[in-house]
Formats: sequence, C-alpha cells, structure tokens
Amino acid sequence: MSASRATSDSPVFVYGVLDPLVPTAIGLDAIYPPATGALAPAAPTPVARGLATRPVKSPDGSFIAAIKVAKTKARITVEVVDAVSAIKISSGSAPLSGLPTDASLLITPVFTSDASTLALVLSVSVPSGQQTIEKVDPRTGGHFTVSAATWRSHHEVLYFDSRSGTGSGPFNLGDAPSLALVDAVASRDSLFLWTLGDAQKIPKTKGDSAAPPVPQLAAYPVGRDTPRFSISAPGYMPTSNRNTIVLPSGAIVRLVAGRGAEIYSSDTGVCKEATVPFLGLPSGKPGVVTLKPLHDSHLLIANSVLGRAVTVDASGSFRELSTLEFPRPKFACGTPLCKAALSPDADQLYVLGSREDGGLTAYELAAGTVADSGSAGTHYTGVEVLPGGAVAALRAGGRKLDFFDRSLRQIGGSTTPFTVTGML
Repeated sequence: MSASRATSDSPVFVYGVLDPLVPTAIGLDAIYPPATGALAPAAPTPVARGLATRPVKSPDGSFIAAIKVAKTKARITVEVVDAVSAIKISSGSAPLSGLPTDASLLITPVFTSDASTLALVLSVSVPSGQQTIEKVDPRTGGHFTVSAATWRSHHEVLYFDSRSGTGSGPFNLGDAPSLALVDAVASRDSLFLWTLGDAQKIPKTKGDSAAPPVPQLAAYPVGRDTPRFSISAPGYMPTSNRNTIVLPSGAIVRLVAGRGAEIYSSDTGVCKEATVPFLGLPSGKPGVVTLKPLHDSHLLIANSVLGRAVTVDASGSFRELSTLEFPRPKFACGTPLCKAALSPDADQLYVLGSREDGGLTAYELAAGTVADSGSAGTHYTGVEVLPGGAVAALRAGGRKLDFFDRSLRQIGGSTTPFTVTGML
C-alpha cells in the first residue's frame, strides 16, 4: 500500500473548477490522509471530471454523488461512489427531453435520509425574445451592444436509486414562472422543496399593487411528481444554501440568516420560528454557517463571521444547551463552505484560527475550552474531520491541503490539480 493510502481513515473529497472559462467543468478527487507519523505527501485520486454541479454526500456519510450533463443538454448522468473506497458503485442516466440547448440548468442534488435515493431538482431557465440592445458607456460616451433575453424558469425532478443507478423522470413540476433558486431536503420517503414564484413574470394590470409572491413548500413522495401537500411558507426565500436537515423525529429544520430557524412539520408543512439569542449579534454579513446534527434532536450551529457556536435542542423552542466563542478567522466568508467541523464523537469542534495567528483550534464543545491548536501562522479557508479522526485543512490559495491527527499534530499534506472550492 502506498504512503498516501497507509491509513484506515476515509478520504476527504475535494472538488473545484478545472477551467475558469468553463465554470461547469468541475473535478472531484479523493485524498487519503497519511498514517500518523508518516509526514508523507498524499496523492489525489481522480474520481470524476466534467461535473455539471458540485457533488453531494449522503446524510449518513456513505455515498458521494457526481452529476454530469451532456454538452447538448440531452442527457443527465449520475455516478455514485463509496465514501470509504472512492470506488464507483452505480451509474445511471436519463434523457432531458425537450430541453433547448440554450437553456440554463441549475441542479440541486439531494439524498434521502437513508441514502437509498438521490433526487435531482432541476431549475430550468429558457430564454425568449432574444435581441441586441445598444448602450452607452457613461465613462467614454461610446456605444456598444449587448445581447438580452427574457428568462422563464420552472422546476423538474429526477430520482435515481443509489445502488442500482435506475432512474425515473424527469417530472415537470409545472411551477413556471419561478425563480431558479430552491431549498431542498429529503426524508426517507419524501422530498421537501421550497420554491418562489417570479414576480417579474406574473402578468399584472396597470396600477396593480398585489403583494409579492410567497415561498411555497411542497412534499413529494420519493419517485413521484404529485405532492402530498403544497402550502404557502411565508418566511425567507429559497437560497440553495443547503442549511436544511431532517431530524430523527421527522421534523425539518431550515436555518435562516445564520441566526434563527424555521421548523416544519413533515406531515403538514406547518412552520414555527425559533431564534437563537447567542447568535443574535449585529453583522453586515451572515457568514458561512455550519449546521450539524448531534444526537436525537440536538443540533450544532456555528457562525464563522460571529465567531460563535451553539448547541440547541430543536425538539422544543431551540433551547440553548452550550455556547462557545472563538476568534473570527481571516477567511470567515467564501468557499469552501466548511469553516467548522465536528469530531466523529461530536465532543470537539475544529475551527479556523484567528485572523492574526491562523492555524486551527479544537474546542471542547460542552465546556467551550481550547483542547488543542496547530500550525499557527498558516491561514486556512476550510476544515473537515474524517470519520477516523484525521483533520484536513485547505490552505489559502485553494490548492494545498494539510492533514492533522485528532490532536492537531501535522501528519502530511497534498497538492490538488485544481483550485478547491468545496470539501466533503
């Protein structure tokens, strides 16, 4: 076994854009941490190339899904790999019937909570009324032309079996005109989808002062295109931020603005709001927020801009169980969206070091005290903890990773073939 594989831990999966001129050309690699004490370079293992959207990990951590779309937009393909061996376990594809080649396609992949099914929510935007418009440069007074079009969006959904790769759909949800962004999460048997109608595309009469559209929440039985309920969900508009989870009780928690939550019944869609006072500090930016389940109905919420983390009991009114403050890191915003990570036993929280010192810091979650720190002077932009306890941190610049053991002693590093924008 090579030095890069001399470990019993799972790999960290990294993804990024291979060609800045082709933003949909996303690459996915797996990198195994070296064995403790090896201080060896870890070679990336290519997993997939030419992805059409960022990959997604199943809630139980067992699978990674990579999605590709043909250049003609005539077919979509899904590959599911094992999160321990990085070996492909299934592959499936489906035709995208009637999709114009000039359509814009935004894909939101969502695993069911038991990882048995992958749902792909397709935001399809089709241009019409294309024309060339002449404009004037206010700085020079010169004239130039730009292409313009009216875009009309709707949503479709595809379902793939994780083990066999067999699929069904796509099903047109018939919700045009809509905004492209959605929020989505899936329980064992239902896909929950938040969408918002496009007010600019809704016909109005002169002088109409109708209220703006309200977000809608629909619950689709997995494999079906007809919702078992579809209701208004007043509150925050969908943002595709993925800070939505299903609790073991079946309730759905949707984090909003990094400071509060909406809690939905999976049976009826009825919502109640909850606030987290510890996170209620004023800030011009919401920051990158980490939302992780702990056990039962307990959740961790960490906000990088505020430098605060809190554990709450989501079964009631979001009662705070423990709180933790840490220095705000230099890279509190931007990609990758993993500024804090839990140890496998959920006892420690690993965060990026302060903007002055850099490095990483591990805190005892319950006590809020520092447990360990490492690699001071090096600024990182993201951190992940692997199931075996190894810690992976992405250096500023996005191409180099450092690996640490649980106590934050460095055990090796790796250089990636692309600029990393996400870690799983």
